[in-house]
Amino acid sequence: MNKIFFYLFLGLISFSAFGPKTTAPDFTLKDINGKSVSLTDFKGKVVYMDIWATWCGPCMAEVKPSRKLREYFKDEPNMIFLYISIDKDEDYWRAIVKKKEMGGIQLWSKGGQEQDIIKKFDAVTIPRFILIDKKGEIVDADAMRPSEEGITERLDSLLTR
Repeated sequence: MNKIFFYLFLGLISFSAFGPKTTAPDFTLKDINGKSVSLTDFKGKVVYMDIWATWCGPCMAEVKPSRKLREYFKDEPNMIFLYISIDKDEDYWRAIVKKKEMGGIQLWSKGGQEQDIIKKFDAVTIPRFILIDKKGEIVDADAMRPSEEGITERLDSLLTR
């Protein structure tokens, strides 16, 4: 009987809000240079996605830790850092990204409404970090922040699968 509960527990903790092995919903947004970028462009790579905004204090607190995380993985071609701003003011977003030298792949979804980013990823709070594996499946819909201990090991584990 204990084995049954153990396996049920393991099954529950492996489910995200999207269920087991859910394909990440695709989208196409403009990057900071105006180029269209789709999530499917990164199939075969691990994607660490951050839904954020310039007006969000906790989001901005993750800028430096995120930079360190990208630096750690700088020689890993299969690791993608994707940032989606839900700011309403595109010019202000661009200015902050440049001023803070934020790096990574920076996309803009006006107010989160363009491509229904907030709805597609159930991002009721931000920052929202989402981990997508090489198959394009969401493996963690509420992933650790760049500042959290253990994030490099978590990303490494996905790269070796």
